[in-house]
Amino acid sequence: MVPIAFIQKRILSRPNPPLDGLNYWRERILDAVLTAGGGLGLLAAIPAIFLAFNRQLWALLIGDGIVLILMGYLLFSPRRNLKFRAGLALSMAYLVGVLIIHQVGFLSGGSAWLFCFSVLSGVLLGLSA
Repeated sequence: MVPIAFIQKRILSRPNPPLDGLNYWRERILDAVLTAGGGLGLLAAIPAIFLAFNRQLWALLIGDGIVLILMGYLLFSPRRNLKFRAGLALSMAYLVGVLIIHQVGFLSGGSAWLFCFSVLSGVLLGLSA
């Protein structure tokens, strides 16, 4: 178990917002998305395991597991620059969306993941993305 003091020191300690500007808020948004996504992803892993056993969706289960591991890496690894962390998080969202559409079909949640990818790319990397 990760101590709360580590999480507070690691995630909540950031530079002064007026000095850092927009990147401060982009990092905070990215950390919030990764934290919420990791927590909800752990909750969704249980039904995903049952779905994989019932419908033989092994690629989807492996992909979700890899994304959860990468999410933990982005949250608890030494700090990298914002573009690397945002790019990796956005590529994970894109690949999960494509994998869901490929395994389950267009009428599943894959299109929501692709919409999430496009919106978060504008928020985290700017309008040029």
